[in-house]
Amino acid sequence: GGDGNDIVLGIANREPTNISLTSATLPENAGANAEVGTLSSTDPDTGDTFTYTLVTGTGDADNAAFNIFSGNKLRLTASANYEAKSSYSVRIRSTDQGSLFYEKQFTINITDVAENPTITAIDDIMIDEDTATGALDFSIADQDAGSNLTVTATSDNQALVPNANIILGGTGANRSIYVAPVANGFGVAEITVVVSDGVLTGSTSYTVTVNSVNDEPVVVGGIPDVTLVASDRTTSLNLETYFSDIETASSAMTYTVTPAPGAPFHNLSRTGNTLNIAATAPGEVVITVTAQDADTATVTDSFTLRVKHVPEIAGTGIPDTLLSPASTGLDIILGNYFLDQDSDALTYTIANN
Repeated sequence: GGDGNDIVLGIANREPTNISLTSATLPENAGANAEVGTLSSTDPDTGDTFTYTLVTGTGDADNAAFNIFSGNKLRLTASANYEAKSSYSVRIRSTDQGSLFYEKQFTINITDVAENPTITAIDDIMIDEDTATGALDFSIADQDAGSNLTVTATSDNQALVPNANIILGGTGANRSIYVAPVANGFGVAEITVVVSDGVLTGSTSYTVTVNSVNDEPVVVGGIPDVTLVASDRTTSLNLETYFSDIETASSAMTYTVTPAPGAPFHNLSRTGNTLNIAATAPGEVVITVTAQDADTATVTDSFTLRVKHVPEIAGTGIPDTLLSPASTGLDIILGNYFLDQDSDALTYTIANN
């Protein structure tokens, strides 16, 4: 037994001899505070605990880009971008509970990851019917070197904007898109633009809103001139035949005729959209018809109404003629016995009993 003067010998604390990191690589785009690996220490003293810090010294160039979380997790504070920086250098100290430490430099390598091409946003646009958008600019890019980018565009409303009416332009990073809706079309179409590197894609969408605009009525073929003669001094015209409108049916348009019914030498009347003409005396007049659609847009067309005089017998007419059996014939100039106030060429028909 001891006598109270025993001496107890202890082993002095010894510093750590190495620091290990479970992984020294990190894929790009892993996000903020992505974990690189877990730190551990080698120490001849069993049971020691360690504190890890980023310290100045050889190899500390990128210390500021990292943080140590939960005691021993090395993290990259901002998301890595291989194309901007492919490796980092940090210096880490491991300190044991006795304040002895060991320092080591680590190189953290960033691995490249295939990335989707990018495309800038295109603003929604509103245009009027029967117009086009003009060229809208956008940009494309791909961080992966050597990419050959292609651009395509589609419409979700083929009736308003067929794919064939979408025109892509530009080269390299600077591109443009031009959209021409169909004639007289209106509504909304969503245009999706896709950029591809052959494997991965990026896309953006925007809407083209086409406002309805009233189209004026148009004349179809034109109203023909009308000529009436003594044997047929009445006729009719269906006005719907000569006018058309995109939004308003011909039968629903309003028609106005001038001069008004009852003008000299003729009488005009209406049966619905049919214009009835009854000539009362020879003469000539220009008649104008105005067609108005449901939105009060108008168009006019004119035609000439001519009423011919009845040919007349000049004087007492063709005299009776007596020919002898020996006569060789008799010439009668018919034009001497008929008159036409319109100076029209006359056609003669001869009959005998």
